[in-house]
Amino acid sequence: MKKVVIVVLAIIVITVAGYFVYFFTNQKEVTDDEMAQIQIYLDEIYGWKITYDEALPEFKNINEANEEWIWDRVQQKLQKYDNPDETYAFTYTQIEKATKYLFGDKLKKEFPIDGTEFLRYDEEIKKFLASGFGLGEEDDCFIILTATKNGKKYTIEIIEYIEDHVNVHEAFENEEAKGYEFYIKNLNGEIVKTYWAEFYNEYIDNEEYITIEDREEEIKQYVLENKDRFSTKIIKLELNKNTNLLHIISSKKI
Repeated sequence: MKKVVIVVLAIIVITVAGYFVYFFTNQKEVTDDEMAQIQIYLDEIYGWKITYDEALPEFKNINEANEEWIWDRVQQKLQKYDNPDETYAFTYTQIEKATKYLFGDKLKKEFPIDGTEFLRYDEEIKKFLASGFGLGEEDDCFIILTATKNGKKYTIEIIEYIEDHVNVHEAFENEEAKGYEFYIKNLNGEIVKTYWAEFYNEYIDNEEYITIEDREEEIKQYVLENKDRFSTKIIKLELNKNTNLLHIISSKKI
């Protein structure tokens, strides 16, 4: 009887040890090239809070995600990469291709044949026209905090914040203005930090332009040092081994 118990315990130990060996050998460091690909992909799917409540909505399954966000990201993809003549008119096939590119085969939703708020069908040209709309002065921003890898799956933690440039138009209209105040906010709309953006003249091809001082790196550093004052989110991504494209699996606030 003791021999049987010993054998059973040995099997359990071997099984558990094998699991940990598999788990940790698959936990590999995310390379710089992978981080660059992750950053590009997140930039493509990160939208605007003002349009559909969250720049990147929460969901456990891509098919449960906010459809306004899905189709807006698709039309943004089309406008940026599939619009060489700047007509902003796209076929259903182009829309399907962009959808697969961003969300892969796990997204089972089909683009409505009548179009959406962002891509309206035009009977005359038999294509979908991208809608233009103003987004205001708030920029939705994120910073990648951590990235871990397990096989072809990635777990990404991001911190989210808003840059509010509400004062920029008034400053531009004032010829004596030297710059303007802008605000870093959390997702609840609370001002966390105030910055000053200074105007200066820049010459490009002998043409004079008014340029706004870039404070991006300074802002990122501040947000990282005060991350407890902002929102964080865990994003799961998966790399398709056949296409080498990243696709989002889930998104959750923490």
